[in-house]
This record gives sequence, structure tokens and C-alpha cells, in this order.
Amino acid sequence: MYHSFEPTPARREKARLNADEALRLQPDLPEGHLALGFSYYYGDRDYERALAEFEIAKRDLPNEAQAYMAIGAIQRRQGKWAESNCEFGKGRRARSEERKRSD
Repeated sequence: MYHSFEPTPARREKARLNADEALRLQPDLPEGHLALGFSYYYGDRDYERALAEFEIAKRDLPNEAQAYMAIGAIQRRQGKWAESNCEFGKGRRARSEERKRSD
């Protein structure tokens, strides 16, 4: 991911191209929207566009912890503390359920 490893312009561009290509091939692919959201969030610091993509991913992947956690992080940046805490809680529960399924 762009934010975890050397945050270079080349990596940012590659992340965006990969997300765009996934959505070109499958416009409704929720994982593509999740990837594009992270590209906006970490690559561009465009939180509004990222939030829109994460909301699409959350709608179609209701058990995806990353979507809830990312939305919560944006809401925290916006000073929406109650909403942020709610999304983080949903993310923790989704992650807990995911671990139970993998055991």
C-alpha cells in the first residue's frame, strides 16, 4: 500500500491505476471502490472523495472492517467524534467476526 511503504509518487500512481483498472473492468466491484478510496485518502488526502468510495465499499461489503475503519478515520479528522466512534466500533466487530470465521 502507498501509505505503508515508501510513499513515492510512482507508488501513488500505480495504486491509482490499479484501482481505476479494477473499476474499469468491473464498475460495481466493491474492492475496487475500497482501493480507490485508499488512493484518495493516502495518495491525495482527498477525504471527501475517499469517503464516497468507502461508503460504496461498505454498502456492498457490509462485513469489511477496513471500510468502517477508514470512514471512522475520516470522520475523526472532520471532528465528528460520535460518528467516528460508531464506525470504529463497527470495524472492530467486523474484524472480530472475520477472525471467528477464519478459526
